[in-house]
Amino acid sequence: MLSDEVARQIIHGSPEGYDLGCQTRAGCANHHHPTLMTCFAAAIAVRDDWRLAKLPRNEPLPKSARRLRRSSPRSKEGTPS
Repeated sequence: MLSDEVARQIIHGSPEGYDLGCQTRAGCANHHHPTLMTCFAAAIAVRDDWRLAKLPRNEPLPKSARRLRRSSPRSKEGTPS
């Protein structure tokens, strides 16, 4: 459980929120938010996409940021390695 002081400092929907202890989808204040990710989803998105990783860690990420990621050319079938 987070202390009240830490809970007040968390910017939900940001990778920093995950780092500060908001590590479950259901426990995040952004759970069911129409446009912002949860802290958990933001941490995963930043880990998987270097463009998102370059953003400030305390910036909430929109859900649309996941759709902006391009798939790797290697992941497509028929592409030579």
